[in-house]
Amino acid sequence: MLKDSLVIVITAAILIITQSGPACGSACAKEQAAKSSNTGAPGSAIGILPQRLRKGVHEEIHIDAPPSVVWHCMEEQRTIDPDSTAVKTGCKNGVVNIEQKFSFPCPPFGSAECTLRLAEVTNHRVDFKLLESDDLKAMEGSWVLTGSEDGKASKLELYSYVEPYIMIPRIICNALSSHKAKKNLGAVKKMAEQNVYRLSNNCSETGSASVLKATR
Repeated sequence: MLKDSLVIVITAAILIITQSGPACGSACAKEQAAKSSNTGAPGSAIGILPQRLRKGVHEEIHIDAPPSVVWHCMEEQRTIDPDSTAVKTGCKNGVVNIEQKFSFPCPPFGSAECTLRLAEVTNHRVDFKLLESDDLKAMEGSWVLTGSEDGKASKLELYSYVEPYIMIPRIICNALSSHKAKKNLGAVKKMAEQNVYRLSNNCSETGSASVLKATR
């Protein structure tokens, strides 16, 4: 039974890898290590990201919307993602701390349930780290938001490392993480670009992403 399950996992991962769209760029372990050595690992509101993050995934996407709009869409995506719920817990030294209950898909075994701690630096980054889980040993990483020189576009990156208790090959685990990351990045891109004009006029006034619900 276990052998059959592993065959299904490998088949699913191959399908994910071959069918993933070209919208986001993925870096392999060597490429990620080289990039980190050239630019330095991204800074973290939680702390310096561990070396093992280089064994995880890095996806990025270009968005034709300013960082303030993308940031609101990131917050909105977190609340509407069927795999997660988020509750803000407070703010310390300008960093918003959030606890997020999250369900990480691990087909064909079901989903891995966990609680994450998120630390935000508004309009710049969100760092996440595992608080507790019966299914995962580790889940951590960062969303990094960078604006273009003219402030009219953004680059959104997602660094993620996931390690379940179930023995799943790293390449399979990364394929699942990459698929989920691309899906989330794509959702934020679509939301931001569809609402860029309305949000550009409302972000500074409302300070809320609630206007998105009326425009989708």
